[in-house]
Amino acid sequence: MEETAGDIDQSTKTQPEVFIVRDVVVEDTEILQRARSNSTYSSADLETAITKTGCGKFNIALLLLAFPASCTGTFDSGSVSYLIPVASVDLGLAPYDRALLQSSCYAGMILSGILWGFLSDAFGRKKLLVLGFLLDALMNILAGVFPILSLMILFKFLAGIMICGSSPIFTAYISEVYPKKGRDLAVLSTGFYSAMGQILQAGLAMLIIPLQVPKEIPFKSWQLFQMACSLPSLISGIGCIFFVESPKFLADKGNHEGALKVCQTIYTINTGNQSATYPVKRLNHICRKTENKSNFSKFLEGMEIFKPPFLQTVLIVIVISLGVIGSYNILRLWMPEIVTLVNISTLDPEEGLCPLLQEGNMWRSNLTTANMKSEEAFLSMMLVNTGGLIGQLVLLVVSYLMGMRTLQL
Repeated sequence: MEETAGDIDQSTKTQPEVFIVRDVVVEDTEILQRARSNSTYSSADLETAITKTGCGKFNIALLLLAFPASCTGTFDSGSVSYLIPVASVDLGLAPYDRALLQSSCYAGMILSGILWGFLSDAFGRKKLLVLGFLLDALMNILAGVFPILSLMILFKFLAGIMICGSSPIFTAYISEVYPKKGRDLAVLSTGFYSAMGQILQAGLAMLIIPLQVPKEIPFKSWQLFQMACSLPSLISGIGCIFFVESPKFLADKGNHEGALKVCQTIYTINTGNQSATYPVKRLNHICRKTENKSNFSKFLEGMEIFKPPFLQTVLIVIVISLGVIGSYNILRLWMPEIVTLVNISTLDPEEGLCPLLQEGNMWRSNLTTANMKSEEAFLSMMLVNTGGLIGQLVLLVVSYLMGMRTLQL
């Protein structure tokens, strides 16, 4: 029987299409699409190479490590806030001493901020992350071990130097190893983790500082709290040992082979496949030729941001940051001291805040350390820090729903 044209057309529609993909017969459209998506790129840029590593175990581990890493700056700058009300009695701190101790960490941050950016571009992310976090943990432990004002100021100053490099470098590291899809939320999550860390630190203070430490232990409770504040840095430093170097740093240095191997390692961790199946075989990345320039010359190049046409933008960012961070930290850093002084004051609250603080400060010298351990101060800090957590959560949700687009009102 002869087939009609309609029968032939119908039979053609029911037959699967046959393709040849790398000498393999493929008879399914879905298989073909997967083969195409996994096809080898003879050459790809860095962004494509990172995207092809996928999103899996490596990224989950990175986000888990981001929690203690994001808490390090909070624990460094906030620990003194909980120490001052109690340590003032043991150390006999005057108002000037308390202000000096409170600001020592920030002094280290200010003096070393620009230097760390240059060092990370010169020596890599991983080395500085491991070194910075571990040294920061050591400085915080030493600040708790030696209850001497001058040494505490010195160690907190050095801790500020260490954490000013480690914390921002870690944020940059996330953006350099995370695929473009989800990268913005991954970076923004560090702010959410930091807000969680502030609440956690207040809870840790409420748990440790009121303790009655046995006489066999040669430390007071506030010293133990200061040493406990080194835990996020210690965990982060140890964790960074097991992570890879930033592929962007290696590529910018001209080490394309090393960058490609890093991408292959991330791909293997995420997918469980062998590195040989990684689709990108050659990296195409354009980097600036700076081999003949000294490190000092490279540092001076970075100072160009303080010259036109960048100067105006930099000044605007500095002023905004100063207003936001300054106004928030005034409340966060001195709230435990304010609440403690108000609680020990014998005046009527209707007298006003300033008379309460002045009278409470006069009573301070007549009180013991136990009288200065106010749980209300810890609860107040948890409440204040919860407001910051809510703000970070709202930012994450809005960014997810609207994307990283500029809001024009």
